Amino acid sequence: MPALRCGADRLGEYKHLFKDARVGLVTTPTGRTSDGRSTIAALQQAADLRVLLGPEHGVRGDGAAGAFIPQYTDAATGLPVFSLYGKDSKRLTPAMLETFDVLVYDIQDVGSRYYTFLSTLAYLIEDCAGAGKRLVVLDRPDPLGGEIIEGTTLRPGMENFVGCYPLPTRYALTIGEFAQMVNAEQHFGCDLTVIPCTGWQRGQSAPAWGTPWIMPSPNIPNYETALLYVGTCLFEAPMSPRAAAPLLPSPSSVRPISMMPRRWRRLLTPAACPVSALRRTILPRRSPNIRANCAAACTCTCWMPTPCARFRQA
Repeated sequence: MPALRCGADRLGEYKHLFKDARVGLVTTPTGRTSDGRSTIAALQQAADLRVLLGPEHGVRGDGAAGAFIPQYTDAATGLPVFSLYGKDSKRLTPAMLETFDVLVYDIQDVGSRYYTFLSTLAYLIEDCAGAGKRLVVLDRPDPLGGEIIEGTTLRPGMENFVGCYPLPTRYALTIGEFAQMVNAEQHFGCDLTVIPCTGWQRGQSAPAWGTPWIMPSPNIPNYETALLYVGTCLFEAPMSPRAAAPLLPSPSSVRPISMMPRRWRRLLTPAACPVSALRRTILPRRSPNIRANCAAACTCTCWMPTPCARFRQA
């Protein structure tokens, strides 16, 4: 059994939080205990689980980036599933709020400010506070570790769903710490409980946890990609007004996040992205999985941090 125990591993110690309550769960495939059970199954044993809610990519992680998922019934459990990444709203609606008394959140984040799961959690804190609902966050460590903080801080007034809070791009917080910070600093007054991790030291990143990597989203297949994502996600935006669309690998791309057109290498100067700890491989590629700016045959630079401990984003 790994030394790390996340919040999902400790549900049995906190059953009192769910006594005589209808429970909802916000989760993805990363919601698992250390022995591999889904948090859905674990919570069904510990509480009266009534409804599932999914962020971007959905509860089962099979939704494409940016895809809107309608309400449906989960085939495995028979539970209703609501999407928190809807076309018209990304918040808890009155219909959703009527289905639970206590809402549980268990999703592994990736340690980057622009990951949309952070925005979903921030909205949940505000919405649960407004509706008088208890929110329980099952804590998970930052896979990039809890010590190194890097990047610029989001400018006030520039908040959106891919940047909901004034954090640096690499923020070094557990998801529970983020929730507590938002609730306190914004004075939401949410009835928030964080079930903390045990056995984790702040200097430990995901490879030291002793647990398998589960993709938080289709384009983050491994830890190295999560490490690169803090910097390379910035290149998803168009690089010039004439660019037809951003460089955005599809989930089937061979190296999502870590590959970009060779002609953009001029942007990767030491000031923009130190490369002393990177190995560069020039690969000719012709693939429909690299959209727009790389749709035709192009030469790409593949960035792999070697070793990971020395890699810095800014």
